[in-house]
Amino acid sequence: MTLQEWIQASENLLKQHYCLALSDAGFEPSDLERAWNDGEVPAEYIRRMALKFDLTSKADLGFS
Repeated sequence: MTLQEWIQASENLLKQHYCLALSDAGFEPSDLERAWNDGEVPAEYIRRMALKFDLTSKADLGFS
């Protein structure tokens, strides 16, 4: 997976589960690239960032 594909997958997951874009949430390109370089998969990265920033998912709010 290229960096651009990884970023797009992360963006899609963030929108799907939290109704946010990477830019809305303040994700820095350097942080995204570092996670990609470290081999972290998008789902793990978004899950980790959601915990770190205490994001509330759509599901937790009762939306599907």
